[in-house]
Amino acid sequence: MQEFKNTSGRLFVEPQGILHLEFWGVIRTTDFRELYEKAAEIAFENHLMRWINNQQKVKAIHPEYEHWMAKEYFPKTMKRFEHLGKHYSAHVLSPSFFTEMSNRRTTSLILSEKDVNHKIIEIRHFPDTESARNWLINA
Repeated sequence: MQEFKNTSGRLFVEPQGILHLEFWGVIRTTDFRELYEKAAEIAFENHLMRWINNQQKVKAIHPEYEHWMAKEYFPKTMKRFEHLGKHYSAHVLSPSFFTEMSNRRTTSLILSEKDVNHKIIEIRHFPDTESARNWLINA
């Protein structure tokens, strides 16, 4: 099983072929980017198009993350993944109001980004990992 960890989170591949990103604490932008870049690398190599973005343990995240994710990371990554099929991303929301709002705002920015092919991406929000995983398995 492939796994990667830094001070803000970790990523691993679940037996069902789901790439699971788990974050905690106050997210450092460099750690966040490092995890997502590593996730794209592992997902591309293994054709993993179902991801869990678990932010249940996140206390705070820098607003810079929203811009980077929507304007840089997602357009570039989805273009690279386009030939692999549809990308499903299940976001498990933090109980922190501001972190949840940041996640929802980022999702809106991604889905309104003109450089993202909206036919190949579906993002949904969930209150827990189990419901997120169930959706991904049945998607």
